[in-house]
Amino acid sequence: MTWTTVTPILVWAGLFIPLAVALWLFRPASKFIAYLLILDYTAANFFFVMTVNWALINYYLRFLCVPIILALLIRHARIEQRRPFFPGKNLRGWAAVAAALAVLAPMIYVNVLVMRSFDYESYYKEDATLVLFPLREGMYVVTNGGNGLYGLGMNDHVKSLFGAPKPGKLNQTYAVDIMKMTIRGSVSSGILPRDYRKYQIFNERVYSPCRGQVYYVEDGHPDVQVGAETTELGNYVVLKCFEWYMTLSNFREGSFYVKAGDPINLGQVIGLVGNSAAPAIPHLHMHVTRDFPDESGPAVPILFELRFSARNAVYIPQ
Repeated sequence: MTWTTVTPILVWAGLFIPLAVALWLFRPASKFIAYLLILDYTAANFFFVMTVNWALINYYLRFLCVPIILALLIRHARIEQRRPFFPGKNLRGWAAVAAALAVLAPMIYVNVLVMRSFDYESYYKEDATLVLFPLREGMYVVTNGGNGLYGLGMNDHVKSLFGAPKPGKLNQTYAVDIMKMTIRGSVSSGILPRDYRKYQIFNERVYSPCRGQVYYVEDGHPDVQVGAETTELGNYVVLKCFEWYMTLSNFREGSFYVKAGDPINLGQVIGLVGNSAAPAIPHLHMHVTRDFPDESGPAVPILFELRFSARNAVYIPQ
């Protein structure tokens, strides 16, 4: 699901808050129907909780559905105490059960695809690369990442939601986009401000996640306003760490502390996060491949200190 817009959050609010009110007021013929409908509601919420970039408004909004679901369960457990668990001979009741199950089955299937975003071991043929998290000065959230080829809704690099893989994007199957977040759960001052300087991660120092050599540096792309057209990677650096080529992009113009051919040590400052790459919103992009140029891959999974991350993963580096 697109990670640079608040539209999915607004869709969630427009759909699930009225549905919660309807479920609160609904008086089904049996407990079984009530619990099935709440299960439908939970499954649909799970998809949004996992795939939406909530941090654009507030990261903690993704947990709002939990007290809503608990409240619905408690309410229906109380008001249905004297009603039968199953509909019995009530044909309308069984028709409602069938309808609820018909909604639940595809939702379970879709959520299984969502959870495949966390699975990298079943699909990659290369060794995963174990690295340190490349940012150090606060709290960070992965706004776009996971298994983008076989998962669903968490990694927009390879394909859009329910779309086909994009040509030349398989190298970013395990790519991640990272933003800085305050303890209150916001990534910027205001909601999607046009001024890139209002984002927490802008001008943040980026540290080398591995030890090796600076293989390539591209500079000279200016920062642009949020949402403007720009090049895919903007200002970026490629590190050669053992057999892997590690690309980190979206740096500020002229902010690099390294040049091609330099040795690079673990934790060494590389440069500063800017807004020179697409999509034009301040973030740090990172992907790893076996080859460079890397348009055809193969992509290598990234493990930040033993952890494979998908959208909404939070890091607080020590």
